[in-house]
Parts: sequence; C-alpha cells; structure tokens
Amino acid sequence: MNLAGAWNSLVELTPMEVQRYHSIQESILQDRVVETASDSGDVLLESDLHLDHIGLVTVTLSERSLVWQSKSMEDKLESFSLSCFRLASLPHEFPLSEIYGVESFGWGPVRKFVGASAVHRLLKPVIRMHRFSIHSFQRLRNSRSKWLPRTYDFAHPELEVCHRWVKCLHNLLSKDHKRPKDLLVLINPFGGKGIASSKWAMVSPLFSRAGIKTKVVTTERAGHAYDMMYNATDDELKCHDGIVMVGGDGIFNELITSHRSQSLKAEEEAALLGESRLCSETSSSILSEPLLVHALSNSCKFAPLVPWLRFGIIPAGSTDTIVVSTTGTRDPVTAALHIILGDSMPLDIVRLTGWKESKQPKAPVIRYAASFSGYGFYGDVARESESLRWMGPSRYDYAGTKVFMRHRKYEAEVSYLDVPNVSQSICCVHCRVCAKEHSLPQDVGQLLWITKRAFFHSVGAAIMSCRNDKAPDGVVAHAHLADGLLHLVLVKQCSRPAYLMHLIQLTRRGGNPLGLDFIELHKTPLFTFVAHGDESVWNVDGEILAANKLGGQVFRGLINFFALGPEEQ
Repeated sequence: MNLAGAWNSLVELTPMEVQRYHSIQESILQDRVVETASDSGDVLLESDLHLDHIGLVTVTLSERSLVWQSKSMEDKLESFSLSCFRLASLPHEFPLSEIYGVESFGWGPVRKFVGASAVHRLLKPVIRMHRFSIHSFQRLRNSRSKWLPRTYDFAHPELEVCHRWVKCLHNLLSKDHKRPKDLLVLINPFGGKGIASSKWAMVSPLFSRAGIKTKVVTTERAGHAYDMMYNATDDELKCHDGIVMVGGDGIFNELITSHRSQSLKAEEEAALLGESRLCSETSSSILSEPLLVHALSNSCKFAPLVPWLRFGIIPAGSTDTIVVSTTGTRDPVTAALHIILGDSMPLDIVRLTGWKESKQPKAPVIRYAASFSGYGFYGDVARESESLRWMGPSRYDYAGTKVFMRHRKYEAEVSYLDVPNVSQSICCVHCRVCAKEHSLPQDVGQLLWITKRAFFHSVGAAIMSCRNDKAPDGVVAHAHLADGLLHLVLVKQCSRPAYLMHLIQLTRRGGNPLGLDFIELHKTPLFTFVAHGDESVWNVDGEILAANKLGGQVFRGLINFFALGPEEQ
C-alpha cells in the first residue's frame, strides 16, 4: 500500500488499533532517531513524524536549527494541488533561536491536507497519535518587524519518540542563557487607554509556554514603580532576569530614573557640580579640555548598573514610542516574543539635570530620558494635557491643537558640543553604527562648543528615532539607538503656517520635517539650556520637568533592553 492509501484507510484509530497501524506503517514510517555522538556532526535527532495539516515529514534537529521536509513526492503529486505541492516539497528551516517553546499535548487526531477547493482548504482527520507542539513565529511579508506566533503540531504513534523530541528541545533551549527564566512584571492600569491589564492577558500565555516564571505587580498610584525600584535591594533584583513594564513610555521613564538614582547618589552629587560648571561656561567657543574630557568619559563609557538585569515593555501606552523605535512595531505580541527569546541590545539614555531658579530656589532635579525631551511646544502640550488624562490618548490631539493656535515662542540660550561628519543611515538590526567602539573623535578637546540664543517654538533632544503612530518615520528618522549621541532639534521662530507644514511633514511616511529653513539639527553627546523671559516646561518621555536651566549628557548603552532594533523592510 502506498502512503496515500495508508493515510486514507486509517480513520480515527483508537489506542487498541495502534498495533495494526504499526504493521501497515512499518514500510513507510521508519523512525530514524540519531542520538548525539562524537562522529555524527551536529545532527542531534532525526525522525519521520506526522505534521498536522501536511502529512508525513522528515524532521532533523541540529544544535542550530530544525528542518522538516515532506516525504514521498509521488503521494504529494497524487493529493496536492501544484501550488501546495511546491510549498510542501520545499524544506522548511528555522533556527532554534526562533523557537520559544515546546510541549506535549497528548493523544489526539492528526489531520492531512488532501487538496484545496475554490473556497477553503480540504483537511481530513485521519488518525490519532501522540502529539507535541513546537512554538515559533513568522514575520509578516509587508512588515518584517511584526511577528506572528506559529505552532507546528507533530505526531508519532510511539509516546517515547515524542518524549525524546520534547526532552531534546527542552535541553537545547535551556542552554540558551540569554533567555530569561524569571521576570518581574509591572502593570500600569492607568496609562494610555487603560488597557494594560488586557494586553498582559493577551501575551501571558506565551510566557507560560516558554516556561518563564513571572511575578506580576499592578501599580496602584503614580510613582509606585519608582518607589519599588528605588527601595529594591541587590538580592531582590538578583531574583529576576529582567523587569517588564506593561504600559507606556512614562512608566519606563519612572523605572529607569529610580534604577539610576537608587545606587548613584554620590555620583549624582558630583554630576550636579560638573553640569553646573558646563552651564556657566556656555559663552566659551571651546570648553576647557579637562572639564570636557571628564564630562564625556564619565558618561559615554558608563556601564549598566546591573548588567544581568534587562528591561522590556509590553506596549499599552498613549504613543509607545520606545517600543516602536526599538522593535519596529507597536504590536504587544512581538514585544513579548523579543523578551521571551532573550533578545537584548544596549540603549542610550540621557541624564537631564534641571534647575528652577526662583525667589526660593529648589534643589536640582535629575531625570533620565530614553526617547525624547522637548521644551516649548512639546512641554506646553504635556502641561496642557495633564488635567485631561480622563480623555486617554486623544488628550494630546486636543491639547496640541490649543497649543498650536497659541503659537508661543520662547527666548533661550542653547549650547552644544558640535560633532561633525555623522552617519545618516537608518538604525536597524545589527546596526554597524551602534556597534562601533567609538562614536566621537579621540581628541575631544578640539570639538567646538557652540552657543545659540534666539526665540524658539521648540527645543527637542531625540535620543532615538521616536517613531509612533502620528510620526511613522519618527521625529528624527536616522537617529540611532546606541551610538552615544542625540539629535538636538531647534525650531526657531516662524509663521504659524510654516510650523504647521513642519507638523504635517512629521505625520507623513517619507516626509522631510527637518528640511525647512527655520529648523536646525545638530548631533551631540552634550548640551545645556538656559531660558530667558517667559518659560515653558520640559516634556521628558511624557513626564513634566519644570526647569529654566538644564544640562543633558548621553550615557551610551546605559541599560540593556529586550529588543534587537527594527528589521529592514
């Protein structure tokens, strides 16, 4: 009997009929299990298995990948349409790094593809076997950054064979030390549209399939995440391989600020003195070399405080800029898969030291920004929308319209370290720019310290591209995630229609929002800001910082983030 005949004659076999099935399949289903040996190359396991929806396949497992290919070309020609034959006859291979889970799921039916009608695929439940699932994902053709979970259900008449496959795959995946085993999950139920809890419910089964332990905490108030991180001891942090936030950019900013403040009190006090001196020297065209070298070496070479601790975000905020800029999509499932697989990359962080001079001076405040900090238009929108949180993300549209109609300008003095000849390439997976050891000239003492005083509608510092739904290419499309530099965007005084053109260009894919004559763009690791006259506030990753004097330094690769960068389309 040929393969097609064997399949068609065996319908819904019970366990009692397995022996009869074995005699029929003996000439067809030759299990070729190859255990690891010193002379067997990198093939760990190879078997003839039944793949649900396809039929009999040969599956080969190595230390790096899993490959399956349909058996018996003659039978496929008998039962498959031409297009499906081409699909089934090609070998399918995916690396182990893209497998996030494997599990047995008992005795049950296995279906075989027997053709296609004009309306739907024809699937036939043929036989019952012992089954196991391999969980992976596939990339969308039109958006490779977005990943969809994909499950492959394999089956075999012998339970021992299925157990062997599950055990071998479990052992291989457990050897991948970059994959997290235990995560602290913080859910912010108040951010964005208040959908964080439902987003976690959507992705939590993925973590269960991967065998990852999760300790879930729902924040109860503003600043709850900050207090948790600030008061956490080293022993408590060592219990987790990472911290995952289900929310938006605000809770991430809250967490990294407390993460840095918790153990760096002495260093931050020294930073206040250094950045105060920077603000006092903005009139010089060239900074004194000892001060400049100290500032840059103290920030750009900074290592993560807790190297084993990585941060991740399941997007559930208003804009989710950080997730879109680091993964290329706002999809919570894709973000979860990056975390589960242990994908990791360094992220630049900017330390902002702000002073608020008044009749009763306040102590300087230190904040950390991961995506964008803006003064003027961006600060006014944040301040205007603060009392409108009940509106959800739409509050930014309402507040933005009001602020735009006012069209306010602010006099300020902005100073920055000018870094010439900087790459304009787009940051993506395996970015060569971010991989460079040095992003600044070795003789930093010769870099110019430039000061500009003017009326600005906005002053922005973009640490990353800042992609989001309203700005699909980002505020600065060619900003990099870990090159140790930020983009200083200066929008000088202009007419209301001209500023509207800038905003419209931001909303267009392929637009040129920075190519207007009233906009300056400078890449720098270091800048200072001094307000004169009327004041706005700073919008730091969506959080308000009131400061009329501010110093900003880039810390290259300050934290480790669960992502790889956007994939090229």
